[in-house]
Amino acid sequence: MERLNLLFFNLFFILLYNGAFSKTKYLSKVVIDPSNVSLVIGEQFTSKKKSKQNYKIHIVTIVPNDIISDYSLAINSVYCYALQYNYNYKLLNSNKEKEYTKNCRQDDFMYQRHCILLNYITMRTNHSDIILFLDADMAVINPNQLIENFMQKKNEEILFYERMYNHEIMAGSYFIKNNAYGLKFLRNWSNYDFQKPNSFDGSDNVGLHNVFIDMFVTKNVTREYNKCKELWKRSKNFNDLRIYVACLRVIINNNSEKIVDDKNLNAFEIDAYSYDNGKVKVVKKLSKQKWARDIWLEASKWSSQDFFLHDVKLKNLNSSNFRTWTSPWRNLFFNISKCQDDDYHENWIYNTELVKSRRYMKSQLREYYLKINDKFRRDVIEGRRILSRHRIIKKRKSINSIFKNHLKILF
Repeated sequence: MERLNLLFFNLFFILLYNGAFSKTKYLSKVVIDPSNVSLVIGEQFTSKKKSKQNYKIHIVTIVPNDIISDYSLAINSVYCYALQYNYNYKLLNSNKEKEYTKNCRQDDFMYQRHCILLNYITMRTNHSDIILFLDADMAVINPNQLIENFMQKKNEEILFYERMYNHEIMAGSYFIKNNAYGLKFLRNWSNYDFQKPNSFDGSDNVGLHNVFIDMFVTKNVTREYNKCKELWKRSKNFNDLRIYVACLRVIINNNSEKIVDDKNLNAFEIDAYSYDNGKVKVVKKLSKQKWARDIWLEASKWSSQDFFLHDVKLKNLNSSNFRTWTSPWRNLFFNISKCQDDDYHENWIYNTELVKSRRYMKSQLREYYLKINDKFRRDVIEGRRILSRHRIIKKRKSINSIFKNHLKILF
């Protein structure tokens, strides 16, 4: 009887293996793109829908010069996507289009670009139009996603999202409107280039958090804020910046209109941190409303939940640094002539081994988040320890100074 059971088991295993092998062999011959990727992931892929507000939506990327070959894949994917949905697309070269840079005297281009965007919005878009600002290295991975599903709703004015791998609010992509509220924010942010300390300052990525506190935190947080700034003044490397940003995020998170528990600073139960009566929101790390994340997270795997992938620089493709990525696209070159046709999706031919189910990616990213959240708490503690140590040293110096003055008087 045992031999018979073993025989049946072996036959079942052989049939199962052959079935899986046949499917793999079949899929290896099929060109996988947004029209049939469901075959690979075993779930419904994002359905393509028609844009209803495309005339009011602008996608803007600003570069300092013509040297953009490193971003060619990302830029072409966004351009192709914009053509398909008839969104307004602008790749602005600040070195050539001087009309947008006249009053932008920032030394740091990363700050200056927000001033340039302000001028472009004022000169080239209509009041209340929606602007999606994108870093040059942000690529569309899922062209069936609609911007309308991620942009501002109701009274929302400005949307940011949290980066996954650190504590930052992402500076390289945001939704903003052409109105006085949005333009004031861009002006204040770009001008923070003139207020940063003479240290390893972290550019607009870090300065953004100061702008948030200055503009949107209504409670008196001067004491805590000034303590954090001491960390910024002494910053010498990225590790110092990470600790500084963690210090600021405690203030920013605790003053969100939707925070539930002061002890749970990075809680993922709520989709976004909210400020100024819901006008400004920061979409949280694990929210479905988050429109982008770094490509190299989870070894370049992705799901239909993803929209944009960030840090798509060709110099890092299959490289040896920690930002290395494997291409989810089989073809790195876009046929722009197809972008307005029904077969636009042929520009998005996928490497099947990197596309995963939403459930799988949600689980993987949650694990990653928990590690980062633990790091966040440790960085907050480390920041307090550093500040405490500085206070002790400062106090000792003060005592020594007083003692020396007394000695001078005595002798």
